[in-house]
Amino acid sequence: MTFAFFALWEAGCRCFKVPPYFLPAPSAIAQVAIAYWWQLLFHSFHTLWMTAAGFAIAVVFGILLGIALGASRIVSAGSQPLLVGFNAIPKVAVVPILILWFGVGWIPPVMTAFLISFFPIVVNVATGLSTIEPELVDVTNASRYGIGNLITRASADFNVPLVFPALIALAILGVIIYAATVELERRMTGWAHRSGTSQG
Repeated sequence: MTFAFFALWEAGCRCFKVPPYFLPAPSAIAQVAIAYWWQLLFHSFHTLWMTAAGFAIAVVFGILLGIALGASRIVSAGSQPLLVGFNAIPKVAVVPILILWFGVGWIPPVMTAFLISFFPIVVNVATGLSTIEPELVDVTNASRYGIGNLITRASADFNVPLVFPALIALAILGVIIYAATVELERRMTGWAHRSGTSQG
């Protein structure tokens, strides 16, 4: 099925003579990916560490604030409207402001990853703490480098075929981060996952 999809894509681009700047053929994408493999690897590494850094910072501050919200109803009531308001702001709209304030270095990507991860962490931690069973309480007492920059430069230079390998690299990074997160969750909170087999 996958092979048929790419074959149809290739045939459509060739038969209808689609310009590469509009939709490059898979063969053109593969050629560019091979030609720019080092740049893709280099920028993928920077995207990965900036995403991981932003997520790590969000975990630290998100857990701390989540604990405060879950432990105190006063803090929760006072902070809830502010958190909802900030979370409602589209993160894409914040990126230009971050670039204006901090330039095009590594700070805006890290802060973007932080903003995306921070609010879900706060909400989940606060919800988890506020829904703990009373019995359990008694017992125990979320640049110049990066794939985004590479995509921007490729688009500015009308090197559209290069954009597609960069997007594929982003997808691969997303799969890697997701798989790592699932594995970490399985190891840290394995008790929360129910077995698919029924007892009895």
